Amino acid sequence: MSEYIKLKQDEYDELQIRLNSLHQDVLLGERSVRKDIVLLMQKDGGMYVQNISYKIFDLLSKLQTNVVNEMADCFGLSEKAIAQFANDIIQSDIINY
Repeated sequence: MSEYIKLKQDEYDELQIRLNSLHQDVLLGERSVRKDIVLLMQKDGGMYVQNISYKIFDLLSKLQTNVVNEMADCFGLSEKAIAQFANDIIQSDIINY
């Protein structure tokens, strides 16, 4: 099987690095946007509306709890899956004499 697969560990290592970097960028971007919204919705933030702002804060809290945390978990699982895939290929990519 070795002549077909020819795993190059450095390619999988690079994939792991790029995948992790992408995930971190997504999470940092989301956190930055959420922080900007919080600043805007404060009384001196320019977009404060007494009857609406608290609902926005609640929505942002639910976003963190119900979406972002789940997304981070999924990112971790996908990174583990890539690592396991590379390991499985290494285990299968042997030359039988």
